Amino acid sequence: MRTSVASAAVAAAACSPAPTAVRRTAWSRSPTGRDPQEPPPTSDLSYEQYAGRACCWCGKQLQHGAVSAGIARGRMGAHVLDVEVYACPDCAGDHVQE
Repeated sequence: MRTSVASAAVAAAACSPAPTAVRRTAWSRSPTGRDPQEPPPTSDLSYEQYAGRACCWCGKQLQHGAVSAGIARGRMGAHVLDVEVYACPDCAGDHVQE
């Protein structure tokens, strides 16, 4: 009995498992499409937040116990405006994942 190449390909495809879909958890993306642990973009920061003197999420002045919140990303044309930003202890518990 001879089998054609096409029927062999169909038989092989029928035996292989179906691809699994990537499953996202509820916390993986916010409604804005950004990761909740990711700091806001530099265009959304005030001068004090950009300079690291205020919390990047709530804007409260930082004095003691500030925690690095990561890198706020931004660009203006060819210029990269990325900067390390900080969070107050209250917001760090909600946003910063260690």
